[in-house]
Amino acid sequence: MSASDDRTVRIYDAATGAASGEAWVTGQTGYIRAIAITPDYKILAAGSDDSTIVLYNMETRAMIGQPLRGHIGSVRALVFSKDGQRLASGSEDYTIRLWDVQTGRKLCDPLHGHTNYVAALKFSPDMKQLISGGEDYCIRFFDMDSLPLWGKSLGGTGPFRAARSIGDGSTILACDGSSFWRWDMKEGQVENKPLEDHTEHLTGMQSAAISPDGKLVATAAGDQAVIIWDAEGGKALWGPLEGHMDDIYALSFSYDGKMVASGSDDQKVWVWSAVTGERVCGPLEGHTGSVRGICFSPDGKQVASGSNDNTAIIWSVESGEKVHEPLEYHRDWIYGLAYSPDGLYLATGSDDYSAVIWDVATGERVFTHLMGHGGYLRAVNWSSDSKRIVTGALDNTIRVFDVEAGTLLCEPLTGHSNTITAVAFCTSLFNEGHEVLSASLDGTVRVWTLTQVRGFTKMRTFNNHIDWVHSIAVSPVDDLIVSSDDTGKVVVADIVTGDLKNSWDAHSDWIRCVAISADGKKIATCSDDRTISIWNINDGERLVGPFDGHTGAVLSVEFSPGGNFLISGTLP
Repeated sequence: MSASDDRTVRIYDAATGAASGEAWVTGQTGYIRAIAITPDYKILAAGSDDSTIVLYNMETRAMIGQPLRGHIGSVRALVFSKDGQRLASGSEDYTIRLWDVQTGRKLCDPLHGHTNYVAALKFSPDMKQLISGGEDYCIRFFDMDSLPLWGKSLGGTGPFRAARSIGDGSTILACDGSSFWRWDMKEGQVENKPLEDHTEHLTGMQSAAISPDGKLVATAAGDQAVIIWDAEGGKALWGPLEGHMDDIYALSFSYDGKMVASGSDDQKVWVWSAVTGERVCGPLEGHTGSVRGICFSPDGKQVASGSNDNTAIIWSVESGEKVHEPLEYHRDWIYGLAYSPDGLYLATGSDDYSAVIWDVATGERVFTHLMGHGGYLRAVNWSSDSKRIVTGALDNTIRVFDVEAGTLLCEPLTGHSNTITAVAFCTSLFNEGHEVLSASLDGTVRVWTLTQVRGFTKMRTFNNHIDWVHSIAVSPVDDLIVSSDDTGKVVVADIVTGDLKNSWDAHSDWIRCVAISADGKKIATCSDDRTISIWNINDGERLVGPFDGHTGAVLSVEFSPGGNFLISGTLP
């Protein structure tokens, strides 16, 4: 198979050399610079100078979906994963992108590191690394387990106000403006239960909360009332619970699900019984601005509230009194609050783009505030070991912090297109602390696998070249990588350690392509010097060649599966 500046792809019979059918017109507006085929030969990807990638059905030659857009430069390299589910692309914009083949969606932010065109891409045989070669003279290795992959979207129909996982973590719950959603992550099933009656209340919904066991939902709206619902049946159990004199923007269940706290623009906090619908305490008065965030302590004895007076207050549920004077440090409104699971600390998230950790016993700030967001913080939560905090903000991103160090544990999680309204660490099914759940006003709930982003994108660089790297190949049997550059040099290195194993001057001009035989013993190279040679991978000794039948620069070479033949392509 070949692609050309005439914007066509041609397929040839390897046995006879005859063309298989007519030339395949891709429809892209630029020269075709790269092609790749899935291992099952069902899908062709073509990358073009017009910065697009198009997927085609190999049997029908029909385009699959819409062009993949994201690069801002010519697409120079393409490679499919072994299972055909992912496509990696490299571009003249110096970046690498990963795509979901089935949906055509980007899987993560662009991978940076190269300082010039990305010219070659390969997945390691175990699929744990993506390897790239560039015209910056470097080979770079990206750890697939550390890439900042975008979370899986669970879908929805409207702005989500609350989300949480329950039980063993296999069930995800969320509430939007009119319905209660339940996703079974094991079976891949989704259930949507509309909340019945109280249409006016639901139309103006401004906040929601879900009980820890997932059996109850609390909602608050512009009618200044709280309603507690049976999540299973969608019917109201208690309410409207009235007492507030203005819109309610903050709701939270106690850890045992028996109480609901509400905070309002009337600057007051109320606590309600989710068992009887009666008032437990309130109004709690002390804020001088709207109450925009609220949460219970793990033992249910305290409620913490955050306000647009830039303070947080910790209240005693039993007495209704302040436990401390207002907690002052933030320079803007406080929306997100969460107690650590051990009850020792309180985290507050503010419109000053930061989160702060407080000692509950003393009311003192105990850790440096956590920075990094480019927008107002609207959600904050803890891991079960109280060592990590997850935050969500108006910049549509989610960040995970090490509490003690005050540092980011991974790249920002990007993918939402509107404000994050709720964040949480998922529970044991996914090894709690390694999955994050988020809900957004973009109408989606997402689950993020933190084992895929356990640190800043892991990348290693091999600097064994002094000129542009145009081709790389990975041994199918040994931990070896072979690369070539524009000086005519071949380099063999250990893919794990980066140690140089061997190098030699193979050609008198640019080496355009290198290939490794199936047994891992031989290397084939082709060059602008119009020749092809076969080399011993261990000592660099020329085994066969040079073959000098081509009359133009030789651009590609590949071994047959059995290793007995070579196929090469050239410019006329």
